[in-house]
Amino acid sequence: MYDKLEKLMRKELSKWWEIESLQQYIEVERAPRGLRIYTIPSYEDPDPELLEEWAENSKTSSLNMMKILIKYAFKDREKFMEEIDKTTKLILTLVSQSAFEEVKGNLDKKLSKFEEKITVKKHRKFISDFKDYQSGRILTFHHKYDHMYTEDYKDPTPLSDNEMSGSNLRLTEESDASDGNLSFRMHRISQWTRDRDVQQGGSNVDLGLQVQLMHDKFEKLMRKELSKWWEIASLQQYIEVERVPRGLRIYTIPSYEDPDPELLEELAENSKNSSLNMMKILIKYAFKDREKFMEEIDKTTKLILTLVSQSAFEEVKGNLDKKLSKFEEEITVKKHRKFISDFKDYQSGSFLTFHHKYDHMYTEDYKDPTPLSDNEMSGRNLRLTEESDASDGNLSFRMHRISQWEGQNRGEIFNPGEEDEDIEAEEEESCSEGTKKEKKVL
Repeated sequence: MYDKLEKLMRKELSKWWEIESLQQYIEVERAPRGLRIYTIPSYEDPDPELLEEWAENSKTSSLNMMKILIKYAFKDREKFMEEIDKTTKLILTLVSQSAFEEVKGNLDKKLSKFEEKITVKKHRKFISDFKDYQSGRILTFHHKYDHMYTEDYKDPTPLSDNEMSGSNLRLTEESDASDGNLSFRMHRISQWTRDRDVQQGGSNVDLGLQVQLMHDKFEKLMRKELSKWWEIASLQQYIEVERVPRGLRIYTIPSYEDPDPELLEELAENSKNSSLNMMKILIKYAFKDREKFMEEIDKTTKLILTLVSQSAFEEVKGNLDKKLSKFEEEITVKKHRKFISDFKDYQSGSFLTFHHKYDHMYTEDYKDPTPLSDNEMSGRNLRLTEESDASDGNLSFRMHRISQWEGQNRGEIFNPGEEDEDIEAEEEESCSEGTKKEKKVL
């Protein structure tokens, strides 16, 4: 009974300090490492405003997690205190008050040392976590975007052309003078210079080569615009059915031995809302990126038409449209498979991980959302396409592809026992919206 009493008192002390430390984090609006959101966009050159909104959403989600943990930690502490009271009364029916007080005195000394260790550990952790924010290492300790979350961040001043060429020359002379590869690397640098001149409309470049480079740039922009369009369309589909692709799910979960089901339910709801906000942020900036691509496409088209005739451009454009049609077909097939795979995670209850012991606790009384009617679905899709693509000549193809997604939303294609080897083969692929994730347990 004494051992049980000591164990209960240790648990009560630990829970008290857990509440106190979490409250300290909330006061300064900082998150401990185990409660930070590690899902981040993996774009090559993300918009700083996107990163700012993303960081704010992640911070809000982490603060909400701490509030939920505090709420249930208070409940757990009350249970421990009730158990301590019951155990104390039971011991007093077995031994005298003086004997109990003697043992209790020794126990208090042990608990005092135990509490001292807790406070030192919590204090060190708080300082360590706080330093992460001061040094700009809030997400990971090596990620290339961490520095962009620090206050007063400024992009480095770009080198001038003279500095750039001088820097390249120093680079090759210092690192390649002895490997016999200097001429090759200097040749490559000259290619970069030539491409830069073409981008700036330089007149010292061969006309045929300049036209070819402009066509290459035009194709690249068209591919980017297509990819961005389907990124927006697919994210909107996920939001419609309130489902989250694997790469945008929040994997931070409590490591308690026997967590309260209501605690898990509230954490799951907070994680879902955070993920939905992530998708809305991505859509917002994807629209901006797409507008930029379309502007660049228009400028590049006009520039090409100053170099070649309309008929020559139309011929090249016709061949390019065929290539882009295949490219778009590949995108839609990939996103379609991904959507099915992600949706199946929710049906099987494995939407956090595929093996975690808490997954089933998120699926009790689970019900699929009310599917959209055909009119609602087609109306939303029509708004998307009419607003952004009425002039691109590809409306019918995209409407046809989106109509395939409606089957997923109505659950028509999910037959029990049906297997799809192609989908299973791609289960481990990262989120097609361009995100990275890391799993952290409290």
